[in-house]
Formats: sequence, C-alpha cells, structure tokens
Amino acid sequence: MAAPDFQTFILPVLQLFAEGKTSVKECVEPLKERLSISEEDAQETLQSGQTVL
Repeated sequence: MAAPDFQTFILPVLQLFAEGKTSVKECVEPLKERLSISEEDAQETLQSGQTVL
C-alpha cells in the first residue's frame, strides 16, 4: 500500500494539531499509527528525495 493522498492526511493532521501538536514533524509517528502506514511506505520518496509522509 502506498502512502495515502493529501485528502486522507488532512483531517488526521488537523485533529493532531487540535490535540496539541505544534508541527507537522510531530505528527509523523501518530499519523503512521492512525493510518496504518508501514515503515516501508513511510519511507517512500518524491522525485526531489523528500519523503511523501
């Protein structure tokens, strides 16, 4: 399974901010858990080399 698209990420990210997270970086691990993203999928990269997650 590939990493979810933007629309799938946005609500959980907003919920994490509402719960007190203050940066996207702080959301990565909770997102992996909430969206059942494997470590392999979390390491998927864009052409620029940046991870999708």
